[in-house]
Amino acid sequence: MKDLQKFEEDFLNQFVPYDTDSFCLALSGGLDSIVLLHLLHNHFKDKFSIRVIHVNHNLNTNSDAWSKFCKKECFKYGFEFLSKSINPKNMGFGLEANARKKRYQAFRQFLNPGECLLTAHHKADQLETILFRIFRGTGIDGLKGIMRKDQLGQNTIFRPLLNYSQAELNEYAKVQKLAWVNDDSNNDLSFDRNYIRKSIIPVIKKRWGSVEESVYRLSLIAEENQRILNDLATEDLNEVLDYDSV
Repeated sequence: MKDLQKFEEDFLNQFVPYDTDSFCLALSGGLDSIVLLHLLHNHFKDKFSIRVIHVNHNLNTNSDAWSKFCKKECFKYGFEFLSKSINPKNMGFGLEANARKKRYQAFRQFLNPGECLLTAHHKADQLETILFRIFRGTGIDGLKGIMRKDQLGQNTIFRPLLNYSQAELNEYAKVQKLAWVNDDSNNDLSFDRNYIRKSIIPVIKKRWGSVEESVYRLSLIAEENQRILNDLATEDLNEVLDYDSV
């Protein structure tokens, strides 16, 4: 890696504004969440209270093995490990959507008050998400894509890897000699997101190599525009309320 120190400094600086010292990492066992697990161990283990939650989706014959791998990694790092088994089904909106719904329900069930949920989404996930939403039809709000900071009920979700490319995470994992699991179901093109990731994005990148960075900037612009629209709507509403109270 060209500049490991800068990579880690940028990562650490994102946590400066946070007033919580309690985090829970959503760990799938894949490359991205393993990188985040390693960063948390190296820099925050003695500074913050950190727990790890793994959701077993039971959609692959290797699901139980992945759960055991995650538990082993957490034991190695000395983190508390939580595991939840779910059974997603196609309820008319697709298996992927139901799996996501049940996964976040599990997160809400296990999170403590004031605890911040960390997920390992990165720039490639952002590109995939925004393309998926465009194909389905979306407005400015949908173009925000994955939010770096969001809410899950009373808890905050924070995604500290969202401004990193997958290539950077791969390089970090290589330098640190990390091990992770490979989900072979990611090659199943019957899933919409897999089709976008495997069949569409590679073709786009051949023509527009910087598309990940461009779409990442688009998400930031859409987020800012949506904030401005919400502020204007709030001002207009307050004016109406003030008028009605006269």
